[in-house]
Amino acid sequence: MLQKANQNVDQIFELKKTFREIFPEESKLLEKAKSDEQIEQLRQKFFNEQIAKLKGIVDDETLKTLTETGGVPMILTPSQYKALKNARGEAIKVQLTSMVNTLAYIKKLQDPSSEMVAGELLATGVGAIATGIAAFNATLNAGAAVTAAALAGVEVLTVAGIVGIIAAVIVAIFIPILFFMLKPAVCFTFVMNEITDGGGQLTISGDNNPYCVHGKVDSVTPQISNAIQFATDLYPVGGFVVTTKNDNALVGTQAGFVYNYTDTSGASHDFAFGTECPLTGIYVDNNCYCQVGGTAQGAAEATDDHNQQSYTNAGTNYTLEINCNSGSGSHAYYIARVTPNSAG
Repeated sequence: MLQKANQNVDQIFELKKTFREIFPEESKLLEKAKSDEQIEQLRQKFFNEQIAKLKGIVDDETLKTLTETGGVPMILTPSQYKALKNARGEAIKVQLTSMVNTLAYIKKLQDPSSEMVAGELLATGVGAIATGIAAFNATLNAGAAVTAAALAGVEVLTVAGIVGIIAAVIVAIFIPILFFMLKPAVCFTFVMNEITDGGGQLTISGDNNPYCVHGKVDSVTPQISNAIQFATDLYPVGGFVVTTKNDNALVGTQAGFVYNYTDTSGASHDFAFGTECPLTGIYVDNNCYCQVGGTAQGAAEATDDHNQQSYTNAGTNYTLEINCNSGSGSHAYYIARVTPNSAG
């Protein structure tokens, strides 16, 4: 138990160290805040400032999505995919915190070239982000090396665009994890789309999606495009969904969300996931749930009914899986997968 506690402190310390290096003045203001409400106000202020810097640099679609949701999709390298796919227990937390911390390093580069940014993305286990994913896929499918594909993805968004997007995402997802007055409750979920059949993309839409029994949504990736299969390697696309407890609430966060997918035949499929991080483990632990064909509300409410740290549900064509790092702790980390039944 002591070893796990020390690992937790080390990971949070590294994340906070990175944030302070990237945002020194903002960190000082956050550390001087007197309440969770002030921290949230500062988060919104800093996020809006990062968005303002991106106007005229990135395309309107990316800017609109980032402004409304705080999340962008990213395509993973095969090695990073395998690491996330196989992660269980505390390895889930280590993989996710390491990924975002290494991604944040790009913001610290001094006058980076496109080649430098592409190299750092690949070192993170990410091939491309946002609208750069299409260029990455096209370049890879044309027979180019993965380094050239990553470079193509950077050039679509530009170095300034990628650095700015990363800065906005860091503000959106780091602050709820690192800065708080009262005991926090955070569900930090990374969703991977492993479908390659050429249909649409995973999309969160509609009212009450995500749905919160308790807490609020801090950031969400509204669209996650399909994976690509190149030779024997799979390059899935993923994105974060982050929920936290309400300010000064006496309960944690319990939420559900549904990604809809339309396959090549025009059939529609709903993939529901639920996560919960209570303030105390008196009644339930950190837990999760998933259901093919489920609803956001149904998934949210089913979390504490089942109280499981790993859950799998198979439909006729697709299988869902979600795993949590631990049943205890005020920060719960999850890896969720949407997989076609023909896949391994």
